Amino acid sequence: MKIRFAAKISAVFAAVLVVLAAALLTVMVFAEGTDMEFSAVDCVITDEVDPADAVTRQNYNGRDFSRFDATEKGQYITYGIDIPEAGNYYVYIEYRSHSSCGYADVYVNDDFISEFNNGEGTANTLKEFSLGKLSLEKGVNRVRFVVTAPNKSPEDERAYFLNIMSIKVKKVKSIDEMGLPEVALPEKVSDVVYTGVSNDKVEIYPFPEVYERSLYFEMTVDGLEVPVRNFMNSSYDDYDYAEFSLKKGPVEVTVTVPGKITSYSISPLKLGIEGTVSGNTLTFTMEKDEYLILTINNYKELVITADPPQTDVPDSEGEGIFNVVTQNYRADNTGSYISTGSIQKAIDDASAWGTENGSAGIVYVPAGVYRIGTIALKSNVHMYLEGGAVLYATGRAQDYIKRAFKDSIGMPVTQMIYVYNNRIYDPYEEEFKNPENYVYSENIKIYGRGTVDARGRLMEEQGFLMQTLVAYNCENFISDGITYCDTNIWSIIPGCSDNMQFLNLKVLNMLGLHENDAIDVDNCTNVLISNSIGIALDDPYSVKTYSGGTELFRSMIDEKRGCENIVFEDCLSWTICYGFKTGQGAGYDQIDITFRDSVVYNCSVGIGVNHKYGGGTMKNIIFDNIDIERCTWTNGSWQNWMDIECISGSSKEGVYPVQNVIISNINVRDAGKNMSYITGYTGSEYAEGRVNGVVLANIYMPSSDSPALSLEEMKIMKVELADGVQIAKPLSAGDSAFVPYISYKQTGASHSIRIIVSSVIARLGKAVDSVELVVDFGNGKSVTRKLSASGGELTLYKMVSAAGDYFTADEGGALFGIAVTDIPADAWQTVTVTLRDPETSHVYTSCSTEYDELSPGFSINEDGNIPQFGWDDME
Repeated sequence: MKIRFAAKISAVFAAVLVVLAAALLTVMVFAEGTDMEFSAVDCVITDEVDPADAVTRQNYNGRDFSRFDATEKGQYITYGIDIPEAGNYYVYIEYRSHSSCGYADVYVNDDFISEFNNGEGTANTLKEFSLGKLSLEKGVNRVRFVVTAPNKSPEDERAYFLNIMSIKVKKVKSIDEMGLPEVALPEKVSDVVYTGVSNDKVEIYPFPEVYERSLYFEMTVDGLEVPVRNFMNSSYDDYDYAEFSLKKGPVEVTVTVPGKITSYSISPLKLGIEGTVSGNTLTFTMEKDEYLILTINNYKELVITADPPQTDVPDSEGEGIFNVVTQNYRADNTGSYISTGSIQKAIDDASAWGTENGSAGIVYVPAGVYRIGTIALKSNVHMYLEGGAVLYATGRAQDYIKRAFKDSIGMPVTQMIYVYNNRIYDPYEEEFKNPENYVYSENIKIYGRGTVDARGRLMEEQGFLMQTLVAYNCENFISDGITYCDTNIWSIIPGCSDNMQFLNLKVLNMLGLHENDAIDVDNCTNVLISNSIGIALDDPYSVKTYSGGTELFRSMIDEKRGCENIVFEDCLSWTICYGFKTGQGAGYDQIDITFRDSVVYNCSVGIGVNHKYGGGTMKNIIFDNIDIERCTWTNGSWQNWMDIECISGSSKEGVYPVQNVIISNINVRDAGKNMSYITGYTGSEYAEGRVNGVVLANIYMPSSDSPALSLEEMKIMKVELADGVQIAKPLSAGDSAFVPYISYKQTGASHSIRIIVSSVIARLGKAVDSVELVVDFGNGKSVTRKLSASGGELTLYKMVSAAGDYFTADEGGALFGIAVTDIPADAWQTVTVTLRDPETSHVYTSCSTEYDELSPGFSINEDGNIPQFGWDDME
C-alpha cells in the first residue's frame, strides 16, 4: 500500500492522492491530545479508491471536503487515519448532507461496521454519524465506504455520490485521567506565607496580588485598613468591592474618595444606615455583618461584603487534613505554576479517607493564588478556602474540557469546579450516557472566605464560556462563605440534587457580559440560599427545570423531575434583568418556591414568574417581604416592579402552568416606567394556559405609607387569561394587643368554629411567648392552646385564607388561630374567647359572641394554616 502527502488541488485527484493522516492531525480546542479530527480530502488512500479518478476536492463554508462521484453499486473509497496508540475509540463521520447523495456500507480495517445514509438530514448541512466504539490499531487504520444504493429520488448519474467532510476520533476520558495534559509540579513547596490582620471585632484577609487595588476608594473598619479591589482591573466600571468578616459589632467604617463628598447612599435602604461626611470621607456604623452597596457622588458603586464570623475553621494539618501546599501535593500558592493536579490529588485522597472513616476528609487551601483547570469535588470531601485563597482560572483553553454548549451565545461551556457524577470526564463521549458510569456524590462542602475566580472575560477570548461551580446529581451539598466572581455564563447551577445549602454566598459578576446569572436552581429538592449578594447582567436568582442533555445541562444525569421546596432568603440582587424569578425553563414542575426578606438594588423587573420553555406546572410561589429600590434598566420592553407571564402552555391538558402565587409585604420604591401585568398563555386553547390564583397583600407603592387597595394603584394594568387574582383584606388589631375574629361553618348536623386572632407583636414584646388562647363554650367544654413565636401550639402567620378570601395582618402584626370541628348542633349558645398570661392571669382581651351573631360560610384554606381540634378533644 502506498501512502504519501497529498498536494492541495481543486480538480480531479490523480491516482496518486495519499495522505499520512498524522501529519495533518487537527487537535480540538479542549483537552489537548485526546480528540483527533482527520480531514477527508487529505487522507484518501489511493490504492483503495475505486474508481480512482472519481474523487474531487470541493469547498463548503470555507472547509474542503471529499466528494466521491460513484456511479454504481460496489464502488468504494477508503480513508487512512493514523492512530498514535492502539485502544478503544469512538469514531464519527462528519458529512455534508444532500438529497442527491446515496447509501454505503462502512468497513474499518475490513470489518463491516454500519450502514450509512449520506442523504439523511437537511440538505447542505453538516451532520455527524457515529460508528460507535471501535478497537483501532496503532498506525494507519482504513475506513472504507462501499456504495450500496442510490438516493431515493435519483436525478442523474450523481445518485451514488458521497460527501465526506472528516473522520473524528475520540478516546474515552475517565475521571482518573482527567482528560488534561500532565503538568509538572514544583520541585519543592512554596515558602511564601500570606497573612491578614484581625482584632476582636474584624478579620481582614490578605489581599491577592493578582488583583489591582481600587483607584477611587480607601476603607477602614474599626481602624484596620480593608483593601478594596478594582473589580476587573478597570475593564468594566461597574463597581469595586471590599470583603472582611465582622466578628461582632458595632464597628465604625470609613470610606475615603478622591474628591469632596456631596452625595451618598447606603443600600439596602431598609437598614436605615446613616453616615456623616467630613470632606472626602464618609463614616458610618455597622451593627452586624451585612452586604452593602454604596454610591458616593458619581463614582462607581462600592460593594462591601461583611461576612459573619467563621465558626468552623479546621486545623491546617493533622489526621484527615489534606493541605495542598504540603510536600504530598506541592500546590503553588504564588500563581506561577498550574496546580490542577495537586488540588485534585488532595481531593481524591480526602474522599478516600472520608469514605473509609465514615466522615469527611478536609482539603485545606491556605491563602494564595492557585491557577487551576477543571477540578471535581467528590463524596465525603470538605474543601476549606482560607480568606485570601483564590482558585484562579488558568487562562489556557487546553486546561478544560467542553462540558456543555450555549446555543443563544453560540459558544462551548466548561466548568471550573464540578461535582463528580460520572466516571467519564467528557459528557460529549457516548460512554458518558452509560448508566454503569453514573455516580451520585454526597456529603460535600466548600467553605471558608476564599474566592473562585473564573476570569470569564479572558477565557471567552480563548473561545469558551466559563462557570464557577456546577453541582449535579448529588446530596447534602454546602457552599458557605465563598466568593464566586467573573463568570461569563450561569455561574452556579445546582442540578438534580437534594438537600443543598448556599450560605453567605457572594457572586460578583459584570453587568456587561451576557447570561451570567448568579445561581440557577434546576430540578432540585430542598435547597436553601441564605444571606447572599448576587450581581450579574442576567437574572441573579432563579429557579428552572430543564431536561438533561440540553445546553448547559449536558453533563447532568436527567432524572426527569422538577424543583420543590426552594428558598431564597436575605438576598441582595443587582441586575439588568429580573431581581428574583422562577423560570424561564419549565420542562418539569416547580412547586413551593419562596423568595423572602430580600432586596432588589436595581433591575429591569423586580420579581416575576416567567413560564417559558416547557410544560411543567409552577405552583405555590411566594414573594414575601421584598424591597425593590430601583427599577431603572430596560430589558426588551420590560421595566416594571412585577410580572407574571405564561409564554408557553402546559403539555398536560387541565393543569394550570402557574398556580397559587402569593406576593406580600412588598415595598416598591421604584415601580419602573412600564405597567406590570398578569397574563396567561395567549396561544393556548386549553385551561392549562391560564394563571390561576394570585394574591397580592400589603403592596406599598412609591411615596405611599399605606398598602395599595387596587390593581390600578399597584400599576397592574393588564390581567388576561388569569383567574382568582385578588387583593388580601387587612385584619387590624387597632390599639389592642389582640383582636379575635370569630366565624363558623355548618356541615350537616354539626358545626365548625374558626377563630382568627390579629395581634400587634410590637405591643407584646416578650409576652408573645407566654400567651394562652382559651375558647369556652359555657357548658363545660373548653380548649386551651399556647401561643409562641418560637414554636408553640399556635403559630404566627402573615396571611390566612377564609371563605375564598385572603386576610393579612397589618405591618408589624401577625395572625394566629384555631379551628374546632364536629361540634354537635345546639351544643352551645355562647362562645367566649380569652387571651391571657397563664402565669399572672392577666387578661389581654376577652369577648363573648352569641351563636346567631356568628357569620356563616367562613372556611379556612385547605392547607390547614389554622390548627384544628375535634369537639371530643376538648376538656
